[in-house]
Amino acid sequence: MFWIMVVLLFVIIIVFEEAASYFWKQYLFGPSNKSRRKWMMKALTFLRKKPQKEIRELKKEKSS
Repeated sequence: MFWIMVVLLFVIIIVFEEAASYFWKQYLFGPSNKSRRKWMMKALTFLRKKPQKEIRELKKEKSS
């Protein structure tokens, strides 16, 4: 039981430190819109892409 508490305390300290670091960087440098936009564009293009099979089937239907 003691070791579980030690591990949980260690994890909480790490999470708190990382969150503090993140928010401090956001405060100093402002939000990173460039990286956020890049991530969003990758996600959107991934979601919009059709699998190759569907594209081939659509081309066959159009040519018929």
